[in-house]
Amino acid sequence: MKIGSGELVAGLISGANRDPARYRDPDRLDIRRDDGGSISFASGIHSCIGIAMARLEAQIAIGRFTRRFPSARLIDENPDIEPSALPLTRGYKRIRVAV
Repeated sequence: MKIGSGELVAGLISGANRDPARYRDPDRLDIRRDDGGSISFASGIHSCIGIAMARLEAQIAIGRFTRRFPSARLIDENPDIEPSALPLTRGYKRIRVAV
């Protein structure tokens, strides 16, 4: 893709970790993914101040869920992604799970 002189270019945070040239199957939800580093929380002096809290909350929530429902499995391999009301985020409309 060629970007012409004077054209607007915008980097979207919602695109983090979704580059198929860098990440294997970037549209698939995989909490065990290890493709060489997440850029979701930025890095260096621009690193998100809430990174530790977000990771801890995710570990607790997912850990408790999997301990309570050890045989849980995704019903849909590709959950529906629904645009958010916020311009730079995206989220899942639903993630159907059998427990």
